[in-house]
Amino acid sequence: MRLLTAVLLTLVLAAPSFAAVELDADANGLIDISKGGLNSMPTADNQILQANGANSYAWVSTLEGIIDDTKGNGDTTYIWSADKVFDQLFLKAPLADPVFTGSMAVPVGTGPTVDANGEMAIDTTASQLLYYSSAEYAISPFRQIDFAVKNPVDADDFFLFKAQVGMTITDIHVITIGGTSISVDIQECSATGTTCTTVDAAITADSDGATDDGTLSNPSIDIGDWVKVVLGAPTGTVTFLSGSIFYKETRF
Repeated sequence: MRLLTAVLLTLVLAAPSFAAVELDADANGLIDISKGGLNSMPTADNQILQANGANSYAWVSTLEGIIDDTKGNGDTTYIWSADKVFDQLFLKAPLADPVFTGSMAVPVGTGPTVDANGEMAIDTTASQLLYYSSAEYAISPFRQIDFAVKNPVDADDFFLFKAQVGMTITDIHVITIGGTSISVDIQECSATGTTCTTVDAAITADSDGATDDGTLSNPSIDIGDWVKVVLGAPTGTVTFLSGSIFYKETRF
């Protein structure tokens, strides 16, 4: 008899171990985990949410035994943590209006699918943020600035623009109409335009177009810098010179 009692006590007091726990839901998919009839539902982040009037609560699955201020109001009373599976019940902010104090993680991938209102993702193939609002749109850091000069001559130099944001130049393209060719040098200059450094070696623009050599020696343009176009002596009578500077905005 004593042996049977000891065995029964061991069975009762031993901590149970489950590979999984199945919770039955009602016809509406709601799970009742309280005597008071509060409805709850499991979420993807291992929480079970409960609705109690206008408030929203969450049971959190965690291996930690103590987390301070579980309700966000200074109350550190814990519901129960007998086996450290369900540790606490705390008051959550409204789920429809989350507030982020740091960065927010969004889906990231190669050509992600964004095809429903409110969806967004980062496409790593083109460094763009995709979002859907009745149609798919993209926010890209890539930009371009264009210029054109009529009847360019030697030393017909000019400041093209002053950088409002930090940028990295990726490509330079130039083309002419009339004549044979003309040298074009794109330069980064100081905020006062007094000290200038070439972005790449000068490019010889001609009638079928020309581009940089693919390796820019000084592609970074700082906020407040001027970008200057320096022209050499044309060969023949060039009637028009056109150019495009491709760049991507950097964090500022």
